[in-house]
Amino acid sequence: MTSKGERLHRLTYDASKNRFVVEFYHIISIIFHYHCQWNKVDEKARNAAIGQRLAYIDALLSHDPDAIGRSCGEHLRAARETTMLSTGTKA
Repeated sequence: MTSKGERLHRLTYDASKNRFVVEFYHIISIIFHYHCQWNKVDEKARNAAIGQRLAYIDALLSHDPDAIGRSCGEHLRAARETTMLSTGTKA
């Protein structure tokens, strides 16, 4: 069974029609799997990604390129920061 987050990411990658992005999805899947095994102490902060995904979906539905870019960028920045903090790497 796939998660809603995984389906959203897969839909986004497939819609890009970019071979590099689609193939990169497999690497990102590993990161998501690893993410589920992180220390649960800061889980609430990490789950902010849910709101970011909803904002991204709203932006996609609006067909507004600026809104899409902003919401996607926000999600990517937060994902990078979370990954760096969770692996003990300075952001």
